[in-house]
Amino acid sequence: MLSAESVVLRYIQSSDSGVPTLIFTVGIPGSGKSTWIHSQDGFEVVSLDDIRKSLGDVSDQSKDRTVVSMAKSRLNNLLR
Repeated sequence: MLSAESVVLRYIQSSDSGVPTLIFTVGIPGSGKSTWIHSQDGFEVVSLDDIRKSLGDVSDQSKDRTVVSMAKSRLNNLLR
């Protein structure tokens, strides 16, 4: 049985269309989503945790509207 990681990486490696690939990582807190994506080469990462950290505290979710707005803006710029 293939792991989710190997399926995603096979898809990315076989996709040579020039179209941007968007990968969402979903899982419970502490399951390794950020660790996995940051260990992959060649990706632009838009991370809510990274944005929260840049605003002061990764565990502070009181600014979620701002964080999500910033993430959407970064995604829009990357997918153009």
